[in-house]
Amino acid sequence: MSGKKGQKRLKQLSNIREKKFIKSLVKTGEIGRSSVLAGFSDPTYGSKLIRNPRIASEIVKAMEKAGIDDPYLMTKLKEGCESVYPEKRASNGNITQKREPDYFTRSIYLDKALKIKGHYSPERHEILEKQIIINITPELVQGLLDTNAILPEEVQEIKQLEGNNGKELDSESNQE
Repeated sequence: MSGKKGQKRLKQLSNIREKKFIKSLVKTGEIGRSSVLAGFSDPTYGSKLIRNPRIASEIVKAMEKAGIDDPYLMTKLKEGCESVYPEKRASNGNITQKREPDYFTRSIYLDKALKIKGHYSPERHEILEKQIIINITPELVQGLLDTNAILPEEVQEIKQLEGNNGKELDSESNQE
């Protein structure tokens, strides 16, 4: 596999993991965990993914589809900015802690609100785009599968992309 055809196949393969990452991120809200659940070996890879404009756009679409739209976010942000410690009572009914502001939690939400409103200097990120051509052989696929670097359904995707060229993988994959 080489050239533009190979690049297209590799891009389609990464889309499987990206979709799993987005779905998990919307469900859990955890970038590192979502990276691992999507099949990426590096839990920090999700931080790179969310900076990709295409991925960020898909995350926003998935969030809106799940009901996490701007009005919902603003409601939650306001709740956080008004956060209070609850009143606590002892077993005899006496108040041991009065209901009072939770300034630590409020500061976190206020920080987020100020960032959203653009009151901080923009963060600088340098985005580098490089093309890499990888020739995927049956031996490479089997090695990736053996080391759990790819998922079995991704092997099936590779076979579908290659058509009949994946015959050699069938006998090796069935030995598991």
